[in-house]
Amino acid sequence: MAKKISLKSSKLAIRRIVQQDHDALKNVYVESIEFQGSGLYSTQQIQAWSSKALLPNAFKNIFDEGSGWLSLEDQDIASFAFRYPNNRLALLYTLNKYSRRGHATKLLRQIELDAFNDGQECLVTEASLLSQPLLLKLGWQTVSSEKIMIAGIYFQRFRMRKLIIPLKPRS
Repeated sequence: MAKKISLKSSKLAIRRIVQQDHDALKNVYVESIEFQGSGLYSTQQIQAWSSKALLPNAFKNIFDEGSGWLSLEDQDIASFAFRYPNNRLALLYTLNKYSRRGHATKLLRQIELDAFNDGQECLVTEASLLSQPLLLKLGWQTVSSEKIMIAGIYFQRFRMRKLIIPLKPRS
């Protein structure tokens, strides 16, 4: 029987992303694609997708102008999310060894709260085959499916949106 992991026993925390995190976040991006994408994407797709992090100025606008959070587990970066522009979830990536432990869910809730506090009524994103199931579980809706090319390789992605409804405070 598989052992359940309890977040209460681990040291999970989130904090805002700062410039000094950017190189580490690119590594999280690449590693998460390479390890989690293997069941859903071809080797060529994984190489094309992960190589985006190696491009000059990759993610420059998102990192410089976006609003992001990262999740830490025992002081290690486990996951990160960026909103750019204000109404769009631009990036959400989690290292394989930290997947399915609540990191992405916690970050998404924080991104949604920030968007609401910034006056946004809805968030949009372009989700991969990896992230679409989580987003659906958390109340996002698929608007359409589309094919895009990255480095000459076709990918399917999903345009998604979520109306932001403030959570009622717990009594």
